[in-house]
Amino acid sequence: MMTQEPIIQMEHVKQYFEIRDSKGKKGKLKAVDDVTLTVKKGETFGIVGESGCGKSTLGKTMLNLGAITDGTIIIDGQDVSAFKNRKEKVAFGSKVQLVFQDPSACLNPRNKIRGILAEPFQIHHKKDMTKDEIESEIDRLLTMVGLAPEYKNRYPHEMSGGQKQRIGIARALALKPDIIICDEPVSALDVSIQAQVINLLVELQEQMNLTYFFISHDLGVVYHLCDRIAVMYLGNIVELANRDALYNDTLHPYTKALISAAPTIDKEKIDRIVLTGDVPSPANPPKGCKFHTRCPFAMEKCKTDIPELLEVKDNHFVACHLHNKEE
Repeated sequence: MMTQEPIIQMEHVKQYFEIRDSKGKKGKLKAVDDVTLTVKKGETFGIVGESGCGKSTLGKTMLNLGAITDGTIIIDGQDVSAFKNRKEKVAFGSKVQLVFQDPSACLNPRNKIRGILAEPFQIHHKKDMTKDEIESEIDRLLTMVGLAPEYKNRYPHEMSGGQKQRIGIARALALKPDIIICDEPVSALDVSIQAQVINLLVELQEQMNLTYFFISHDLGVVYHLCDRIAVMYLGNIVELANRDALYNDTLHPYTKALISAAPTIDKEKIDRIVLTGDVPSPANPPKGCKFHTRCPFAMEKCKTDIPELLEVKDNHFVACHLHNKEE
């Protein structure tokens, strides 16, 4: 059940990576550039955007895989960037888990499913659980994701893509986390299997009161699953709103282009908006609004002034000079 209580709070988060050009000159790739957002407990919060927009990097920063460049991330009252030792990081790992995009690449092909699912317990509860207790938990997890306990005796290559993704979900649930980061968890699956996995995620959320941070480029999946959706472009959030408001009252030109490009069987499909120009490099983004080089409505101020993400309607935020009333 979704509440108004925030479980994730990001304030001006930046994640830059040092790079070198062909001449050896140092530069910075701005993967995430000043992102502020809040995710409510029990919510499914979606992040959409083109490849390279920074959505996966934003999800990884929540796992404390590396020091963020700037800003703060508070998860369930804990400052992620303030952890000073491995013990704190390991304890935090039981609260936030990740479901990967490619189920084949995230499972060790040399281990049986039993060993893959036993690993979280061996790391976090090595001294507290017996082998029989771990075995019982493995059976429980497999049943929870719709697989028979006998699957624990198989290797990953003996399973289909959908079954392997169910194993990935089971592993993420092993430590009973509060938050699951889903990094395009169905994009590598057949369409029919996608529906099964999405329905499984919905059922598990209801059973365990999970909070999902759902990363995807598939607008259809995001619309079906998410409560609120943020649209990213070159490291920035350009629009954030409730699901229905984002689709039925779209404000940002980039969001309109994404929605118009989504496949549909609706005979009254809106006209396709074709963006011109190439996506700029995050290592050398345009000044002002980063989208102005491809925007059909760009004004002179878009080339110089960075638009703020402001609430222009009830719980509907947009970073666009066309809609920011305070300008």
